Amino acid sequence: MIRQSTYRLRLYAVLALAGPALALGMGRPEPAVLTLPFAVAVVLGLLAQRLPVVEVSAKVTRDRILEGEHVPIEITLRSDRSLSAEIIPHLPANSEWITGRRSTTVSTEPGQTVVIDVGIEPNHWGPLWVGVVDIRVTDGRGLISYARAVDQRQLVRVLPRPEALRTLARPARPRQIVGVQPSRHPGEGLEFADVREYRPGDRMRSVNWRASARRPELYVNDRHPDHSADVVLMLDSFTGFWQRDETLVMAVRAAAALAEGYHGARDRIGLVGYGGTLRWILPGTGISQYYKIVDTLIDTEVAVTETSRGADLLPPRSVPTQALIVALSPLADERPLAFLLDLHARGYEVAAIQVVELVGEGDGSAAADLARRLLALRQRTVQRHLERSGIPVATWSDGVPLERPIQEVQQWRQRARLMPL
Repeated sequence: MIRQSTYRLRLYAVLALAGPALALGMGRPEPAVLTLPFAVAVVLGLLAQRLPVVEVSAKVTRDRILEGEHVPIEITLRSDRSLSAEIIPHLPANSEWITGRRSTTVSTEPGQTVVIDVGIEPNHWGPLWVGVVDIRVTDGRGLISYARAVDQRQLVRVLPRPEALRTLARPARPRQIVGVQPSRHPGEGLEFADVREYRPGDRMRSVNWRASARRPELYVNDRHPDHSADVVLMLDSFTGFWQRDETLVMAVRAAAALAEGYHGARDRIGLVGYGGTLRWILPGTGISQYYKIVDTLIDTEVAVTETSRGADLLPPRSVPTQALIVALSPLADERPLAFLLDLHARGYEVAAIQVVELVGEGDGSAAADLARRLLALRQRTVQRHLERSGIPVATWSDGVPLERPIQEVQQWRQRARLMPL
């Protein structure tokens, strides 16, 4: 698409225009007569001149990258004649140059292809549109120049670099499908469960020879069978007095880390986005499911709305009955709090990680101190409310490893299962 096409007369045009001006100023026709050949040359040159055919393309070789990686852009220029071209790629917002320059001037011969490599590094995760290039072309005679914008925008998804997790919250009722989550019931697996007497049908490789040597009967080792699990991540994108965009950024990072952890454990992962619109991704496995969830996470925005949505709007398949629901929310709004309580009342296993931004850190003003105290009071109130209802809650703030609140949630759930009725 041509944004502007400017035909500027150069050397001959200046001389051709200077003649009539001098003739008018001096009141004599000689200057105009002397510069008449230059005017004729300019007219004939413009009539014979045609715009050069310039082909410009911008190609991105990777459509997904992690934070900290750079986006390679390959700009290709080809022309049907000799010309000089200035290529100016657009720098997307929230990114910086890594390789290449803001402006590159090249000279081409007819039919020659010139390739320019440019690299940019995003400063933040999220969708990134690249591929807009401005080109300014000047022909070899210097008579004609024009500017053209090439819009070949391509979407590059910058994924948050997830934190490596060694601990994951496990559902109490895994699926009866082979995976890596140990079941609480004994059977064939890798994790040791107990020692019991030999029964007909037990495999000889399960015999505990050390225990059997001290007794007249044979004893075998019981193990926990390894099953897969259903995990549904719930992301709260509501906004309120206590919540700002930074909490959503933290929640998305945590959700991406959990999605990668459960994907590595070969569990089925689903997603529920609770905010301006209620969105969901049905649980599934595989790398395509992981990318589907992460792509949805990075497109999430803070929602400002007064609409309240209940769990009855979720289709049954979006949250399986044996799934563990891990909610990531600042719990600053009553609606996600009521949503979690509704899910728990329907019999779902729910755990919450309260994402907290350190408000006014380093600011000794009275207003910042009051905001921190009110926020801490609000957090403790919500946490106690959920725990009394049977939902474990762990607080997570920036700078704290994500494994810490996950371990707190898992320990709380284990204590609750062992507590006598």
